[in-house]
Amino acid sequence: MSHQTDAVRRVIEAFNTGRTDDAAEYLHAEYLNPATLEHGIPPGPDGFALIVKWVRATFSEEARLEEVKIEENGEWVRAYLVLYGRHVGNLVGFAPTGRRFAGEQVHLFRFVDGKIRDHRDWPEFQGTLRQLGDPWPEAGGWRP
Repeated sequence: MSHQTDAVRRVIEAFNTGRTDDAAEYLHAEYLNPATLEHGIPPGPDGFALIVKWVRATFSEEARLEEVKIEENGEWVRAYLVLYGRHVGNLVGFAPTGRRFAGEQVHLFRFVDGKIRDHRDWPEFQGTLRQLGDPWPEAGGWRP
């Protein structure tokens, strides 16, 4: 297994266990997932720790990512994953439904100086929302 694939698997493990105290070992100081900016999450390993905490608070401590496939191409790693969870916290304005779901995702990671600096993810929202019962956002949505 390459260093890059190992680092991506450590990201997956962090989401699965909630353990992020070692994130600086595999995440660049400028780590960023731009999707988190609108939620006020800062870049870097500390911001990643907040993302992991949010996922586990929103989708329960039972939330887990399952690896389907990981591919490498130079500085890039692509991970095909499935997120399993139970909707127990506010999901960008959607009140908890208590429902279980499984949603496919694609994550793209770029390595700089041997660590993950850039991270994008594309969850499959349509199927996930359907599994949650097609909820509507609460008053005020995600920007009260």
